Amino acid sequence: MNHKLSVLISKQLIKLGAVPQEQKDIYVYGLELIFSFLFCVTTIFAVSLFVHKTIEALVFMVLFVLIRQFTGGLHANTYLKCQLYTIGGYLSVAFLSSKLLPSFALHAILIMVGIVIIIAIGPIESEKKPLTPQDRARNKKIGVALFGSAGIGGIATVSVHPAISSTIFYSLSLIIILMIIPYMERRE
Repeated sequence: MNHKLSVLISKQLIKLGAVPQEQKDIYVYGLELIFSFLFCVTTIFAVSLFVHKTIEALVFMVLFVLIRQFTGGLHANTYLKCQLYTIGGYLSVAFLSSKLLPSFALHAILIMVGIVIIIAIGPIESEKKPLTPQDRARNKKIGVALFGSAGIGGIATVSVHPAISSTIFYSLSLIIILMIIPYMERRE
């Protein structure tokens, strides 16, 4: 459905003269990404409204989208799988954060382990978007800084906002797991 709608909109933009014909594929791809992202965000926020966890959903989305831009990780081979994995990841984070509240010590361990993993194997590249050595070094530094900052935010909120702290902890854990999976698959 995303593809058909993206093609239809791109054809209309070409017809109106807003887009050159030779850039149609770029616009179709860009619109597919936008629609896929909007579907995920809308679904996640609809679920979060239902369970009264909108702030936690916002924390998850900001961390997940922002940090993964620089650390990379598992990528699905279709938009539908990507949407389902992201929504499933959010549901897992929401469930775990409502049942298991990590301690200060667990946050500290996650920060240390996560930073070591990002330095050792990050960023995990997508086969469709290889990185230059300069981009890899820059993304690694930014990924470490963002991950560490978010982890410190998780520690700072342990006693003040345990639900947010827990959401940060499980979101960061998911990001690391999604880095390890493709790394291990490539080693086999």
